[in-house]
Amino acid sequence: MWASDATLSSNTIIANSASQIGGGIFLSTSDAVLINNIVSDNYGYGSGLFIESSSVQLLYNTIARNVDNRQGGGIIVTTKHRFSYGPSTVWLTNTILVGHETGIIVTSGSTATLEATLWGSGEWANASDWSGGGMIVTGSINVWGDPAFADPDRGDYHIDAGSAALDAGITTEVTVDVDGDVRPIGDAPDLGADEWAPSESRQRGADWQSALWAVPALEPRLPTTRRFVTTQQKRERPAKMPVILSRKEGNYRKNSTHRVSRQGANNAAG
Repeated sequence: MWASDATLSSNTIIANSASQIGGGIFLSTSDAVLINNIVSDNYGYGSGLFIESSSVQLLYNTIARNVDNRQGGGIIVTTKHRFSYGPSTVWLTNTILVGHETGIIVTSGSTATLEATLWGSGEWANASDWSGGGMIVTGSINVWGDPAFADPDRGDYHIDAGSAALDAGITTEVTVDVDGDVRPIGDAPDLGADEWAPSESRQRGADWQSALWAVPALEPRLPTTRRFVTTQQKRERPAKMPVILSRKEGNYRKNSTHRVSRQGANNAAG
């Protein structure tokens, strides 16, 4: 999108490719707002999102397993590329950003401010969570754990009962998720596009795929376990799987101080 102030809400942008930039979404000189979107399994330079010379707000987005053919970034935030000039400023709130060579790259002169982010772990970890010579503020809530997607190899990026995203977000003015379901359901909103509800059946991997594209399943890359929740179950949240919220200390407490990265600082996954 060029010079756009559009709001993109509740979209699934999956399995696309670009010969040059922006495999999933390309934003240039734009003031766009992205809410409740799933951007996954795309290919290109800035494989999930390429943002240049723009001021962009992202709330409740799931950005997963995109493949960058140049710098390895799931998201690239940059000051100048081709015909656009000027810094980019990006805010990401309640985000799942997992399964990339580098989660987010911010180049010199641009700024990314994140709050409440799931960076993944194990098979879903980013090799490096963030890098670049720009300003990166990661906020006080950083979660390293399993997103527990329902059936990602068939394009179903809803979260399941054991997800580290459950109740890990901060309250915003957004009151529904990608499906129009109310959020929050628990004590706090879930991270990413989907708000997990105990009354929902997890048997929607194939249906979700056919409703969107009616194409064969994506090439399997990660082992997944599907969980099923019946409507008879109580609307009580299950105990979450352990998640690491501080790699260096190895404990399960949320970070109480903001992390700021400047001038090429890089955080590699443990």
